[in-house]
Amino acid sequence: MDKQVKSILKRTAAAALSAAMVLTMGLGAVPSVVYAGDLSGAEARNESREVKIDLSEIASMSAKTYGPQGDGDTLEASFDGDTTTYTNSNYNDPANGKPQVYTFNFADTVDLCKVRIHPRNSGGAVGNGAPNSCTVEVSTDGVQYTQVAQSAVTDTSLTWTDIAFAAVPASSVRLTLDSAHKNVVTTGEVELYKLVSEPSGADKTELDTAISTIAAKMEGLDKADYVTATWEALETALSAAQAVSADPNATEEQVAGALADLQAADTGLSVLVSPVYMTDFVSYENGRVTVELNGPTDYIPDGSTKWTYEYKDGRHLLYTDDWDNDALTSGETENYREVCIYDLNKKNPEWSYIYIDEDGNGTIAGTSYNAEKPKGTLIAGGKEYDISNSGDLEEIEGLKFTAIPVVTLKGVNLSDVSRQRTGVGEDAVDVEVTDPTRTSVEIPLVNQKGSAASGKYSISTHWADGKVLYYNVKINSVSIIDRSGLEEAIEAAEALTESDYTPDSWAAMQEKLAAAKDVLGDCIATKTEVADAAEQLNTAVADLAAAAPKVDKSELQALYDEVKDAAFTYPDNSYYEKFTTALTNAADILENQEADQETVDSAHDNLERFYWLNMVNDKVAYYNFNK
Repeated sequence: MDKQVKSILKRTAAAALSAAMVLTMGLGAVPSVVYAGDLSGAEARNESREVKIDLSEIASMSAKTYGPQGDGDTLEASFDGDTTTYTNSNYNDPANGKPQVYTFNFADTVDLCKVRIHPRNSGGAVGNGAPNSCTVEVSTDGVQYTQVAQSAVTDTSLTWTDIAFAAVPASSVRLTLDSAHKNVVTTGEVELYKLVSEPSGADKTELDTAISTIAAKMEGLDKADYVTATWEALETALSAAQAVSADPNATEEQVAGALADLQAADTGLSVLVSPVYMTDFVSYENGRVTVELNGPTDYIPDGSTKWTYEYKDGRHLLYTDDWDNDALTSGETENYREVCIYDLNKKNPEWSYIYIDEDGNGTIAGTSYNAEKPKGTLIAGGKEYDISNSGDLEEIEGLKFTAIPVVTLKGVNLSDVSRQRTGVGEDAVDVEVTDPTRTSVEIPLVNQKGSAASGKYSISTHWADGKVLYYNVKINSVSIIDRSGLEEAIEAAEALTESDYTPDSWAAMQEKLAAAKDVLGDCIATKTEVADAAEQLNTAVADLAAAAPKVDKSELQALYDEVKDAAFTYPDNSYYEKFTTALTNAADILENQEADQETVDSAHDNLERFYWLNMVNDKVAYYNFNK
């Protein structure tokens, strides 16, 4: 906000505060605005405000007692604007150390309205003897005193205590101060205020409100988003309004005029639309085409949306107030068939077209302007750069590329995408075959031979119903480094099979593989970074731990399922107990994930053996009852 605006608001607030903080001690409050008759009999309005009484306005000052020499022995120390200097009462004389009394005699009578007190600042803490109460008395003759205020004083923090009261005439003021300390009262600072009345001239309330509102609004805006002429007009109107507000003699007419001008300039503040495109053909005459734009541009000084374009001597000329009537002779249109408008506000660079026929009639090409504009990005060092952002483009210029930088375009119907290294005699180079359905395309920044090269690159594409988008990217440093070792390491790692290795060693290798791929794809990776990535990946591959051989439990499982419910006719034999033991062991091994193949096979053989021995026993017992 402008300093003048802040000053006005601060002064107005101070006057209001003075009226609000009145301490009624049997006296009526003095209004902040008073009226007095002038010589012509008409009423003139006066504005009252609080003013700090300067040391030069005090004829003399004294304290009831002082501290010892060099330790708070002057009252001036409490009137110097420094809270670390101080005035003590005589703490060596308990009978007179408290309360302390200060008397100030003014050179001229003043309308006293406030006393402020601050404790001593002792190394960032409240010093001893800080006042905790104050009684204010005034006198017009220095003899008889009348009490006008009595107030508690903050003695626990380094803050001001304001004792405000209705303004009262005073040639002297007496302050009686006490403290919680046993025998001393100490002040860091004392300030006295008077109420003064000044002619305020015309009523500026509405003007000051407008100044405050508009100044605050402008602080939150970006000048670059607005038509320069309208922004400067508002700045001029605001400055003029502030000058009128600060002028105590400004007339009602001057205030009203300043307010009207400020409001008009605020209403006229025009936003720069983007993208800028043609909405209507207006006229074609003598080589000049006038069109209606969808919004204002800085190229039209008066903020109009009608824009005139001129073609002369093979060049496109922008708006000017001083036309050359011989730019083109009447009917000379053989080299003049289309007018293209680059985004004049330079926010979202693109073109829109209007075609002129031989009779001078114009037709606007492309009416679908609601599609989202394509986005161009370049990734380097893990950061995505927006190539429509000037700050990002400056950073790209400072990068040292070690691989071909690639721009990625994403948008709607990207067709006729081209790349050109400008300023070196290279023609435009089609990056891909025209495809109106394409929504993404990668554009390597290379020269016409397909090799890495520094320089300025121009990228263009048609999109969204004939609109054309242009990007410009500057590459200052390209030095290709060998990445074959890293590529081979990545290829070898990707050929491995996860199940052949332990989970922990495989996860460690995958982490290094991912990092290696990041480095390989980073177009600004250094030789050291590439070599380190390859070495770390190769080490992780070498450290892979082979997984334990797979154990085949299928035969054991099949046998277990077959015999687990077997019932023998003659179980009363030594083989039956061994069978049940083998069956239990087989069940345990089937559950044991760490059992090796030898253990599994042994369990299978034992179970099978004792099963069949029990089967044979049943047969033998059946035929030989003696057994």
